[in-house]
Amino acid sequence: MLIPRSEFAGHKDHILNKNISLIKVMKAFVFHQFHEGPKVIFEERFEKEVPDGYACVKILAASLNHRGDNYIMGSDVEEVKDKKYDYLVGKQVIIYPLLGFGDILGGPNDGTFCEKIIVPAENLIAKPYHLTPEQAAAIPVAGSTSYQALIVRGGLRAGETVLITGSGGGCGLFLIQFAKAFGANVFFTTGQKYKQNFIEDKFNVKGVLYTEENWSDKLKQIVPKEKGGFFDLIVDSSGGKFVPTYLDILKRSGRYVFFGQTLGPPSNEILKNWSTIYVKCLSIMGSDLCNFTDFKSMINFIIDHKIVPSIDSVVPFDQIMDQFIKMERREQIGKLVVSFAK
Repeated sequence: MLIPRSEFAGHKDHILNKNISLIKVMKAFVFHQFHEGPKVIFEERFEKEVPDGYACVKILAASLNHRGDNYIMGSDVEEVKDKKYDYLVGKQVIIYPLLGFGDILGGPNDGTFCEKIIVPAENLIAKPYHLTPEQAAAIPVAGSTSYQALIVRGGLRAGETVLITGSGGGCGLFLIQFAKAFGANVFFTTGQKYKQNFIEDKFNVKGVLYTEENWSDKLKQIVPKEKGGFFDLIVDSSGGKFVPTYLDILKRSGRYVFFGQTLGPPSNEILKNWSTIYVKCLSIMGSDLCNFTDFKSMINFIIDHKIVPSIDSVVPFDQIMDQFIKMERREQIGKLVVSFAK
């Protein structure tokens, strides 16, 4: 919905014929795919008239995600061209990131590393009152992905034992918070000792380092004996060589839900243990973002349990590259956020 300056050069008549009303220039952080490789630069872009059914949202804070695009908590709804949503004008909101027929905000549609954005009014939902804009900025993708994997697809029930793998990033910490609030017995894996210490201290859960030998045996040792040393549910974003081990430490009729493969696809070892799946009656499920109905349920869950997203750091918009570098190095604990506050 945002139009680059270059698209306007020499095309004034064409613009007027299209009834496009220029308001003013704003700053945006844009990804470009050049022949020599991808680059990210700041650009000036023109705002566009708000179409029927859409809203213009002034951005207050945005969070980074490993998808390579960006998502947002919006603030100060400035204009709505839909009487049904007039009550949102002047309110702080969160933007549901799925648009239309499965397109995602930030890819291929314009994302939210810009000062304003035009989105369907029906995609807006009021910000939880107990959260700051920066905390709320962490919710749309990481929260939605976690809620879908754990609650909707995973079908978590109170009292079950759940393992969250590769914890430390935004989704991992959301999963831990959601699972605890749901009344589950929560355990985790992570790759760095300082992350293990942080998570254990902050959330009162136990975990192991998957970088150590026999990590799965160490994990079984810290699971209460009455739980059998095995898990009802494993929520995983890593994949790779550990998948056969995950299936091995699931209980009979256990569920394995995955929403990523940061370590690549499962190794061939899983084929050698294929019988594990049917002998133990395991369920293996893929997962992604939740639909809008479940998104609203997630927001209500966050409000009811006063869940506060864990934020690693917040930097001004013009320092956004520092956050991308930190994400690339996987140094963060929690979400990386940029602020548009003046």
